[in-house]
Formats: sequence, structure tokens, C-alpha cells
Amino acid sequence: SKKKLSSTAGAGKIFSSFQLWYSHQLDVRPIFTKCASAGIVAGFGNLLAQRLMWDTDGKGQFVIDWKQAGRFVVINIIFVAPCLHHWYNWLSAAMPGKSIAPVLKRVFVDEFIFTPVYVPTFMGLLWSFEGNKFEDIPHMIREEWLNIMIFDWCVYIPVQFFNFRYNPVKYQVLVMNLVGVGWSCFISWRAQRQNDKNTSIEREEDEGK
Repeated sequence: SKKKLSSTAGAGKIFSSFQLWYSHQLDVRPIFTKCASAGIVAGFGNLLAQRLMWDTDGKGQFVIDWKQAGRFVVINIIFVAPCLHHWYNWLSAAMPGKSIAPVLKRVFVDEFIFTPVYVPTFMGLLWSFEGNKFEDIPHMIREEWLNIMIFDWCVYIPVQFFNFRYNPVKYQVLVMNLVGVGWSCFISWRAQRQNDKNTSIEREEDEGK
């Protein structure tokens, strides 16, 4: 009993120390810290997605696709974290306040103006990094956009309401990264679905020649 209490207290101290350190890093190196966090969380999310998709597929031995995980890490570092950092800072400055009205305004602008542009940009980058033909990407985005947006609105409207109302701006990207573990699973699945469809079409075209 005493050992359990001691270990719990020790874990609490470690977490508290890490939280203070992380908060300080967000103050002194905001973009670098958010980029590093986003990359780590995105990589973990993609590895989890790969495992879940393998469990669903159930074919062969599970082998980690490190290139796929790396693509998610890179995109989150070079695009997602910097983009969200500047966007949330602007939103907070343009529509300040923690009361219901300004929070709902920020959620509306974020989810119905920013996100419909942000999501296809993210998907386009991902599919480009995966080696898809540039001319195929607009069609792939059109096919997947609505499904992804519906999923996004179901998940992120309540998340963003909580995020904007109760969370300091400097932690808002981190919250999105953490929720993004599930998002990465979904995006990985949709992206792979489109890749498989494209591969099948290309194979049929080659066979028809």
C-alpha cells in the first residue's frame, strides 16, 4: 500500500515536472515544440492505424511501413503544426473571449471556413508524398472530401468547442495532436483506400493496353 502510494506520488512528480518543462518550451520555442509534438503523435497515430488496418485485413504477417509513418511525421512537422499554430493564434486575437458567443464564432470559422480548405491540402500533400500522379490527386480529393469532412465535423466541432473555451491557446495544437491519433487512423484508412482504388484502376488500364 505504501509502495503504491510512493510510486503514484513519484509518477505525479514526474508528470508535473514534465508539464512545467513542456509549458516552458511552448513559451520559449512555440513552433519548434509544437512541430516536435505533432510529429511524435502523428507517427504514433499512423503506427496504430497500420496495426488496426492489419487486424481488419488479417492477411500475412504484420510489418510496419516506416515510410508511411514517416510521411505522416514529416507532413505534421512541416505543415500541420506551423499552420495550426498561426491559425489558432490569429483566431484567438481576432475573436477573443471564453464566453459562448466568441467560442462558437471561432468554432464556426474554424470548422466551416478553414477546415474545408485545410483538409484537402493535407490530403493532397499526403497523396503527393505517396507518389500518386499529380493529375489524379484532385479527383481523389473530390471522392474523399465529403466523407472526411463529415467525420471531421462529428469529432472536431465538440472538441474545438472544448479546446477554444477551456484550453489556453498555447496548448490548443497539442489537444488537436492528441485527438489526432484517432484522426490519423481514419485518414490513414481513407488514404489507403484511395491508393488501393488507384492501383486497381492503373492495373486494369495496363491490362487493357
